[in-house]
Amino acid sequence: MSVTDEIVVIEGDGIGKEVIPAAVQVLETVGEFDFREVVAGDAVRADTGNPLPEEDP
Repeated sequence: MSVTDEIVVIEGDGIGKEVIPAAVQVLETVGEFDFREVVAGDAVRADTGNPLPEEDP
C-alpha cells in the first residue's frame, strides 16, 4: 500500500501566481502528490477580513 503525500498550494499575492503553477508542474514530474489549493491574500481579506482563513470560502 502506498501513501500519496498531500501538498497545500497557496498562490497568495505577488509572484505566487506566476511561480506556483510552475512549481506544481515540476512536482508532478518528479512524484505523485495530491494537491489541495487554498485561497489566501488580499482578495480573501477583502471578502472575509482574514488573509488566511481557517477554511476556503
